[in-house]
Amino acid sequence: MNYGAKVVSAYYLIFTEKSSCDIITANNFKIMSIFLKSFLSLFLVSLCLSFFVFITPVAANDYSLGTFAQRSGYSTSGTKASLEGTIQLIINAALSLTSVFFLLLAIYAGVRWMTAQGNAEDVTKAQETLKAAVIGLIIISASYAVTTLVFNSLLGKIPT
Repeated sequence: MNYGAKVVSAYYLIFTEKSSCDIITANNFKIMSIFLKSFLSLFLVSLCLSFFVFITPVAANDYSLGTFAQRSGYSTSGTKASLEGTIQLIINAALSLTSVFFLLLAIYAGVRWMTAQGNAEDVTKAQETLKAAVIGLIIISASYAVTTLVFNSLLGKIPT
């Protein structure tokens, strides 16, 4: 075997077959990925559980807010919750969460449009997503206005 054949065969071995170093690196990456996912999951679960553990003593304290509110001129007698008011609160919360979803969708569409790099198909998909997000935001805003009007008229907050 001449020198040129040895160089070509060495080149073939280096660039076509996986070396043991590459296999070790790939296994380390898989292990680190699993470790990172497990750690992140454990962190999120502990964060959620700590909310319930730490909120109970804080909620139990009064902090003299009632006397502070009375001195500031606010009524502390409280009003009874009505069914209409509770339903309005639930509907407004759902509409708010839905509008946040559409806002995030619009941001996603804008990022997708910016990163399309002139690809006409990606630009078209981003524009369609942006149009759908804007239409969704308009519908959510209109439904928020309608529910506010209906519930304010039911609760007697609108003078007739």
